[in-house]
Amino acid sequence: MPVPTADEFWHLLVRTRLLEPGAVEELRALHASLPPASAGDGSVKAIAAWLCGRGTITRWQAKRLVIGDLGPFFLGDYRLLERHDREGDALFFTSRHEPSARTVAIVLLNAKRCRELDVWTDIVNRTSAAHRANDPMTSRTWSLEQHDGARFIVCENVSGTNVADEVERLGALPPQQAGVLVWQIAKAVAELHALGAVHGALSLDALRREPPPPGGLERNARVRLLQFPLAGDPHSVAPRVAGATDEELGTLGRRVAFVAPELFRRDAEVDPRADVYAIGGLLYALVAGRSPCWDGGAVTAVKTAASLGPAPLPPTVPQPLRDVVARLMTRDPANRPAHAGEAANALAQALGLAVPPITVAASSRPSVQSAEVGPAAAFSFGPSASQAGPPAASPATARGPSIAGVDPGKRRGARLRMVGALLAGAILLAATAVVVSRLPSNAPKRRGDTAGKRSVATRPTDPGTAPIAASPVEPPSGTPSPSAAPRAAEVPSEPVAAAVPAATQVIVDDPDLPWASPTAGSPPALAYLPPGSQLILLARLAEIEADDEGRKFLTSLGPNAQAAVATLVKLCGGDPASIELVQAGWQAGGADELIGGFAIHFVEGRLAPGDAASREEAWGAAKAETIDGETVYQAGGLSLWAPAAEQGRVLVIAPNVLVAKDVALGTSGGEAAKEPWIARIIRETKPLANDASSAIAAALPADLETLVGMLDAKRHVTLLGSPHYLLNTGRPVLAGPLAKLVDPLDTLFGESLQAAALSLHCGEACYVEMDAVATLDVPAKTLAPAIAGRVEGLAESVEAYCTSLAPDPYGRALVMRLPAMLRVLASQLRSGAEGKGVVLNAYLPRHAAHNIALAAELVLAQTPGVAVASAPAASPGAEPKDTLGKLAKKMTLTFAKDNLERSIQLVSDETGVPMEILGGDLQLEGITKNQSFGLDEQDKTADEILRVILAKSNPDGKLVYIVKEKDGEEWVLITTRAAVEKRRDTLPPAYSPKK
Repeated sequence: MPVPTADEFWHLLVRTRLLEPGAVEELRALHASLPPASAGDGSVKAIAAWLCGRGTITRWQAKRLVIGDLGPFFLGDYRLLERHDREGDALFFTSRHEPSARTVAIVLLNAKRCRELDVWTDIVNRTSAAHRANDPMTSRTWSLEQHDGARFIVCENVSGTNVADEVERLGALPPQQAGVLVWQIAKAVAELHALGAVHGALSLDALRREPPPPGGLERNARVRLLQFPLAGDPHSVAPRVAGATDEELGTLGRRVAFVAPELFRRDAEVDPRADVYAIGGLLYALVAGRSPCWDGGAVTAVKTAASLGPAPLPPTVPQPLRDVVARLMTRDPANRPAHAGEAANALAQALGLAVPPITVAASSRPSVQSAEVGPAAAFSFGPSASQAGPPAASPATARGPSIAGVDPGKRRGARLRMVGALLAGAILLAATAVVVSRLPSNAPKRRGDTAGKRSVATRPTDPGTAPIAASPVEPPSGTPSPSAAPRAAEVPSEPVAAAVPAATQVIVDDPDLPWASPTAGSPPALAYLPPGSQLILLARLAEIEADDEGRKFLTSLGPNAQAAVATLVKLCGGDPASIELVQAGWQAGGADELIGGFAIHFVEGRLAPGDAASREEAWGAAKAETIDGETVYQAGGLSLWAPAAEQGRVLVIAPNVLVAKDVALGTSGGEAAKEPWIARIIRETKPLANDASSAIAAALPADLETLVGMLDAKRHVTLLGSPHYLLNTGRPVLAGPLAKLVDPLDTLFGESLQAAALSLHCGEACYVEMDAVATLDVPAKTLAPAIAGRVEGLAESVEAYCTSLAPDPYGRALVMRLPAMLRVLASQLRSGAEGKGVVLNAYLPRHAAHNIALAAELVLAQTPGVAVASAPAASPGAEPKDTLGKLAKKMTLTFAKDNLERSIQLVSDETGVPMEILGGDLQLEGITKNQSFGLDEQDKTADEILRVILAKSNPDGKLVYIVKEKDGEEWVLITTRAAVEKRRDTLPPAYSPKK
């Protein structure tokens, strides 16, 4: 490729998407204004060096650009920063995840190798196991993804120095420090063995010493263990070296000293005992200052290991550690510990560490459906389904071994039973619909005597980047394990005497009990809740807005929810971070009517609009009046009241309507006996809020009061109320598409529930909980498994309903993933009885909430048997088989914002015509595939919509499409007019001038 001129170099920065056009113009002007001493000689290399010095581009990017290389410099949402050399066919990049700005490592897999059945199956299995490994010493593996046909693994970018180089430079570690370090490694590898995997590449080169803190000693800094795919060749089906030539052994170098002798046999079976040998080798190398059997040559090292074994350790090494090394590195694998857990236990005993023994249960490796199942179909949840367009191919869930693809088949069943998790999205949608239609403390003892019966639910750690791999969540331990390893810096130089531990709490994880909650708050106090409320919504808005998953969940609830939040925020002064709690309540207000209100509680130090200027800005023109000694403002059909006793910390909002007075208070009744709704709220809520003996600070029916005592005020979202009310006088909540929920809710609740609540908490994992109070004639112990059984049957019913739809192609992928999501829910669900109450809960992948909510919204918006996105063909005859005939079919495609690549995929999905964007042709014209635009094309041919998409992607008219045969099939290829003229391709008739 020709070396670019200086002018071409600046344009390359835009064509490769490394910089925006405006940024390039500013940098170019700045560079031109510099003196020659700073700007250099004006050559391409000088410009690139200047940009590198500013941190605008990296050295690797600069090296590619100065020779005219167009990249690619992006893989989906990941910007490639630096490329690093590594063994095997994979490419290793330091990258940045653009949406989150987090630095990660990308291992780009070889496309040819991934087409091999055994290789691809092994990659998926090992990625799943690596992702579930949570030991803090182990590097994190987050996802297996694909983009434009490229498959890659996203993992932690571990910085630091190679411990192998450190040992060569500084020599051996003190025996105690080395022993504890290897014990930590053995414990981490034991976790992999428990997951049915082996590490397979243990050596000093798989260890990284993190940079020490300022003033700290280098060798006291933390050490990390690299695992798949950062250690070894990810395409290697098994870490054996049988039949390796001398040249191949040479490529292993000093790492060969840690390879178990049996792996050089042709009949070798790789199992955890090979890792055990390597663990022994690590201990040998760290206490001896040299690798076992290593004299500088790989071939001789292999021969020495097979015949003589390693040389004796120095006499300065304590005898117990020598014995452990001998046991772990014995040449006969049958005489070694069976797995790394036993190796860790032997090390702990030799070191005198007072830690519990590690056990590793037998486990089989996770399986996949076939090599044809790529990442797009292989996993359940995506990281960002609420973004415009179908979710990107992603391995989706946060934890677990199940990686089977989803093939939703059509099953019998006409009625949708959307219960359990579906309610998290659907019922909250109902509540927000009501919000929008109405808008222009002392707490009781929690859980009674049964609170301690909860089992421990572990919280999955989250990398903080977008896609996360694998499937159902296995909640990690909520309390630190007593076996948590000390860092090397904390290890004394002398053996630690076994100490008698103090009395400790023993927590039993019982699958017959609900999971432990991630929060431990008191029941909510409902001060200023509208009187008579039978449907109550509690939302901790500031915390939700501060969490990326919380924000996605709000977005996934649709424009009504966003409008409701925006209205409330404006009324409260315009800052969502100031709103600690949104408390809403509704009751029947007449035929087909609901009446309710809001009590907004502000975070500490923030207040409701208090002065005239701030009130006018938030509420507009407001008229003040006095009701029962309280100042109330009327504005825009709303009554706004800041209770004087709260000194601005609470704002009550209610519709400005009249309601019948309570005859019990001495009024005459009848049509004339009415009062403002805000007057009723003030009269009935003020005494309760000011009563120190009132635990809940609200007047509720007995069953709802019992239910509130079971709840946790720290949950992000809680919806509670009376099922009987919701399905009868509260039916206006379930209007429009939500009417489809009436039968499912009736099936779920029946006549056996007096009150029920659903809560959601977005944290390291998504936590959902349903609490319910049973009727007197149904014991809670009977009701708990009954409701759990109904939830377990959810996926089958939802799948039958989804397959009866003709989903809009814009959301088809997410709709068809819903049954798989709910199967994950069912697999994680636990239930139990607590007094009169029933508890069902589950930990789900972090991104589950917004995926399920958005999928539920899409499902409810569509009707079985009705095609949303396409209309019948022009003639009732047979379906056209040629490409141009398929493009003549009419369809509808609407979205607010998307790009060329995604929109072309939507047209392809709808028409069944394979389509491809010829990226090289577009790059020559400086056209990118990522420019966003909106589209609203109703009942037009696919050909017309396709040409509109191309025109919006490039208003200059350079983009066209052609139809060409590829692999024996007609494809639509997106290219440019210049490329068509150069290749003398034929444009479709649609591009012919009209006569």
